[in-house]
Amino acid sequence: MALATQVSDQLNAGADDTIQPPRWLNRFVTSIPPFSLRAAAVAVLCFLSALAVQIAFRSIGGSLVFSTYPPAVLFAGILAGLPAGIFVMIAGWLTVWWAFVPPQFVFFPLSLAQQLDMAAFLLASGCVLTVSEWYRTTLRQLRKTQQERELIMKELEHRGRNTYAVLDAIIKKTFEDQPERANVASGRIRAVK
Repeated sequence: MALATQVSDQLNAGADDTIQPPRWLNRFVTSIPPFSLRAAAVAVLCFLSALAVQIAFRSIGGSLVFSTYPPAVLFAGILAGLPAGIFVMIAGWLTVWWAFVPPQFVFFPLSLAQQLDMAAFLLASGCVLTVSEWYRTTLRQLRKTQQERELIMKELEHRGRNTYAVLDAIIKKTFEDQPERANVASGRIRAVK
């Protein structure tokens, strides 16, 4: 057992220095497959939330064209994966072009300034999606490493118990004719555990 404890301490030595993600986020990231119905629902929810915020700000005089969509792209990308983030990015881009760029409710040719705004939004969203995918990948690797560490610890603990059981059996067999000495030696070994 002492060996297992030492190895556990060594394996966990660097674990305290790492930044652990919130448990709810870890649960979402690892439980929502990117091409699932749940991922699509997260994408639609993120898009509709950004659209609602944009409509609310425009109703009080604001002119948010794209600024509500990058956070939605980020949340969709982190929570549900790259396809969900791409959906929110494209849906936001088309919605802004169709509903919020004059003339409204038509896909009218864009001026150079509007084209640059849309290109900047797509570029920024692409950067956000890249970072969110890196985050998801890192989180999956962290979880895999933690599972491997737990498996190694269980195996070491099991082997340690087996080693002590073998030693105990050897002692009892060796001191078969002297059970008091066998019990004393076995007790000393159990004390080391």
